[in-house]
Amino acid sequence: LPRTADMVVALLAVLKAGLVCQPLDLGHPAARTLAVLEDARPLCVIGTEATLGALPDHGLPVVALDSPATADALAACPEGPLPGGPAPADPAYLIHTSGSTGRPKGVLVSHASLANLCAGHGTDHIAPAVERTGRQRLRVAHSASFAFDASWDPLLWMVHGHELHLLDDAAYRDPAALTAYVDAHRIDYLDVTPSYAEALLAEGLLDEGRHHPAHLVVGGETVPPALWERLTGAAAVHPVNLYGPTETTVDAYYWVPGATAAEPDGRPVRGSRVYVLDSSLRPVPAGATGELYVAGACLALGYLGRPDLTAERFVADPFGAQHGDAGGRMYRTGDLVRRRADHTLEFLGRGDDQVKIRGFRIELGEIQARLAAHPRVAAAAVIARDTGHGKRLLAYAVPVRTKRDAPTGADRAAGGDTAPPTPAELREHLAAALPEHMVPATVTLLDALPRTANDKLDHRALPDPDPLALTGAGQGGTDDGPHTEIVRGIFADVLGIAEPPAAEAGFLDLGGHSLLAARLAARLREHFGVPMGIADVFRHTTPGALAALVRTRAGAALASVPLSPVPRTGPLPLSPAQQRLWFLHRLEGPSPTYNIPLVLSVSGPLDREALRLALHDLAERHETLRTVYPPTDNASGAAADGGADDSPRQHILPADDPAARPVLRLAEPGSDLTEAVRYCFDLATEPPLRTVLFSESPDHHTLLLLLHHIAGDGASTTPLARDLATAYTARTQGRAPEFAPLAGQYVDHAARLQSLLGSPAEPTALAEAQLAHWRQALAGLPDQLELPTDRPRPPVATSAGDTVPFALDATA
Repeated sequence: LPRTADMVVALLAVLKAGLVCQPLDLGHPAARTLAVLEDARPLCVIGTEATLGALPDHGLPVVALDSPATADALAACPEGPLPGGPAPADPAYLIHTSGSTGRPKGVLVSHASLANLCAGHGTDHIAPAVERTGRQRLRVAHSASFAFDASWDPLLWMVHGHELHLLDDAAYRDPAALTAYVDAHRIDYLDVTPSYAEALLAEGLLDEGRHHPAHLVVGGETVPPALWERLTGAAAVHPVNLYGPTETTVDAYYWVPGATAAEPDGRPVRGSRVYVLDSSLRPVPAGATGELYVAGACLALGYLGRPDLTAERFVADPFGAQHGDAGGRMYRTGDLVRRRADHTLEFLGRGDDQVKIRGFRIELGEIQARLAAHPRVAAAAVIARDTGHGKRLLAYAVPVRTKRDAPTGADRAAGGDTAPPTPAELREHLAAALPEHMVPATVTLLDALPRTANDKLDHRALPDPDPLALTGAGQGGTDDGPHTEIVRGIFADVLGIAEPPAAEAGFLDLGGHSLLAARLAARLREHFGVPMGIADVFRHTTPGALAALVRTRAGAALASVPLSPVPRTGPLPLSPAQQRLWFLHRLEGPSPTYNIPLVLSVSGPLDREALRLALHDLAERHETLRTVYPPTDNASGAAADGGADDSPRQHILPADDPAARPVLRLAEPGSDLTEAVRYCFDLATEPPLRTVLFSESPDHHTLLLLLHHIAGDGASTTPLARDLATAYTARTQGRAPEFAPLAGQYVDHAARLQSLLGSPAEPTALAEAQLAHWRQALAGLPDQLELPTDRPRPPVATSAGDTVPFALDATA
């Protein structure tokens, strides 16, 4: 079912009827969905006519909730409660997780275990949240796939009487959209993975002036200390770190803020017991590393149709009698932990081939088995490795030998005349059968897998992917013009790669995943002003394809105004964003309010002359760094060149003009970096980039690049730092830098916008149509929000601010 109220009602109805529900994710590949259905063998599949029609051929009975036949059947049903009902030990739901054999394994959870989780969360989390906020009904966001066991947690809050907000796929998968939803709907409860939480924070989830969720849950993977420290330091936010395999009914253990951010307090979920044991099932002392075992009412029934695997993972609990659970079981998690002196557990990682990436538990063996099943793959290996941009899945394949290179008759018989598969072909093979989070970022072809002296796979000897192969740099490729060049540059910034990839390079091949897809979509929306979502990135995976989509969605009007160089003679137009900043600068005078500081730490000997030349290279490459904004002839904004146009203008200084070259200023000993950041630019006479070097010692330096907002934004700092590093490296080697050519300068973009929007004075101009919409939408709103103040407002805003901590009790 789609993510609508029908999905929630259907789940609860199946539970009430005493049947077992198996949620399906409509975004999973058809082969994965078919494997789940074949393993579960359900009585029927519930959906809509559209979603049922999109499923692969499965041969099972179906119930389409929106069909006339279903409506007639429901009308004929007698009213009143259902007879009987499920017993506590009856199975309630089935969730399929990654399996090491190459097929997903189904975890069967009982009504008793689900009821235990519901009662425990009610006591430990829901009731305290109500008390902290002073509100009897909290707003709860459902932001997880129903095929993921964490989807049950927000449903439990609804069962306890709170308001459930069921976000659609576009909203919950897009950090910007989810952040906006939390703020607009004043969401109190949010449950996300740590990596997704990082993306939400980057979108301003906990920024001042926004509504903050009162109960913020992170789980599914290890929480970085820096993230936990930031969450615990956020006002009015109570962070909780939940942990639990699917086999322990969603959650088994949780951490809350402790005496310090570095030492959170941990405790088991009610109805759970945790043991830290050695390989002989003996408790290990505090501070020692052991494997985590979980026991108690939280345990699942086992694996559907897999008694051997159930017996292997759910073992007898030798300590059960001490807790009134003689003959009970405990689940072997495979997680390595350490118990602190205060009994809080510290998570250390996995002890087997399972890994967690972006909150998804993944059996590397399942991916490896799928890859090895390709008819032209002789051997395969899959590992998880931190490549510098987060942990990623890397796959390696040894092709079946072809007839041409097989040295023996047996090999020739095995290989035939078949050509070896390409990495792209193997990734497509995996993507057709596995969810997106299980598809490796790269597939590398090897002559043979490296082996240790004991003939085991040597994981450490598996090579890192070739960066050139990842990006497609140097492959030539097609060039579809400036749109493609811009999209390639955005790809490089978002993915953190040194050079823009080829137009045909795949997003996933470059190491992309769903969080980066959301970031890429947001950047494309912001830059081109066209609709762009995560699904678009996964459907049009290359820079060339996305550039074509941008051109299509921009429409004929935008396509008719290409990004082309405008003559650099005389003053030039500003973009609408620059006009706003120019106006504020003229109204308020020079101010540090719109400064963007980029602070770079430099270790080791510094070649100051090379740095000075590199700064000149930077200004020569980016015209906006050597642009001034002269005043107009009158307050209404008459052009500085005496022309009839009354809009503000910008003037680009020639690259060889001494005034255009950034000066490398050397800070005085003891100078304050904060004070340097508060420098006030005079945009009329000086370029909007200022550099100051602070030298603590010959081998320790801090370089401040201070950029005025009229010349860039937060996204500008990454390419700015990258280009400076490129130029400095070249200058230290005694040569000029070799930059990739830019598709255009910002002034070309401003001229293009002006041509597209037209003048607001023209009734038929796009600018006038947009202004008319906002004049109507904002009509009647006050110029400023009137709040009670202890003194009159100053006649001119100072932008001064401060922090005033205070507390409100529940009755305030």
